[in-house]
Amino acid sequence: MLSVEAPGSEVASDFWMSRTQRRLLTTDGVTAFSSMDVMDTARQHIDTELEAMHIAFSLMQARRNRLSSISLLAPEVLLNVFAFLAVCDPPVWHDDRKDDRFSVLLSRPPKTPYLVIGWIRVTHVCRFWRDAALAQTQLWSTVSSISPSWALEMMSRVKDMPFDLQICFGRTGKTNDAVYAGILGQGRLARLKALTLYNYSYHQENSNSLVKDLTSPAPLVESLSLSDWREWWSDGCQLPADLFGGAAPRLRSIYLHHWTFASWDAPYLQDLTTLKVTFPEKDSDGARLPTVLQILRVLKRMPRLQILTLENVLNPTFDDGLPRNHHLVPLAHLSRMRLRCEAAQCVF
Repeated sequence: MLSVEAPGSEVASDFWMSRTQRRLLTTDGVTAFSSMDVMDTARQHIDTELEAMHIAFSLMQARRNRLSSISLLAPEVLLNVFAFLAVCDPPVWHDDRKDDRFSVLLSRPPKTPYLVIGWIRVTHVCRFWRDAALAQTQLWSTVSSISPSWALEMMSRVKDMPFDLQICFGRTGKTNDAVYAGILGQGRLARLKALTLYNYSYHQENSNSLVKDLTSPAPLVESLSLSDWREWWSDGCQLPADLFGGAAPRLRSIYLHHWTFASWDAPYLQDLTTLKVTFPEKDSDGARLPTVLQILRVLKRMPRLQILTLENVLNPTFDDGLPRNHHLVPLAHLSRMRLRCEAAQCVF
């Protein structure tokens, strides 16, 4: 309770001044003409006192913030607001590509990206907000690659909850391959819900090596999105046939840009609801691309497919020697389809 005899501001200033002067008595007489050892000792003593005063100052600020009207909100209300904000304002490396027509036309990485921590700013407002946000592990379930240190910190905050992982190679120059390999190791792949990977790096092995190591079962993964934006100097990448050890029963969505499948008979290519595979331009020899019949065999294993996008994916070799009814694939749930290929291939 606040006492009616609480000291006024002048008495408070006298109190803190007298205490401060008493704490600094050991440095009296120390000047710039003193020996280096004496000055170093005095500096260390003052730095220690300043650190302690900063802690005391923070405690007073926290106590004062508790008296603000925003503190009337229950933690549950704050967490709902934070949850909406986490969706609307995620942490990203901002690149202003929408204002750079030249970069947009060439799909090139940004010239001067800068970090925007987004909704995480709420943890910098006050201790009450910070404690509420840190206590809710679900808020940290989307682990972003804004930096390796941030990714590790988010993983520590998500604890043992399922998580989504977003990785970007080459955009900021700060991506640490070992960090993300470690995040997906140590049994954490079993808690992965979605993996999104962007590659802007000149070194194709960055994303290739990471994906090739995803051989453990991923029982919770639902979405896989891999994009390689180096089409003007790269041959693209291949998704291994033994991805997730063939054990990804909840996988429903795959999006590949400038990636393809090492085998179109891979066990994870079934029961999908969304399949998008795009190449920037038609492969010159078609050696790595599937034939129409291979595509049809894959689609037969996806009776619940709703969205299908195939751009410059079909092999130029078109097999029209089979009866037309052999090519019929019922897709009763298909609501959206986009094909981009040779005219003869689009009529299969």
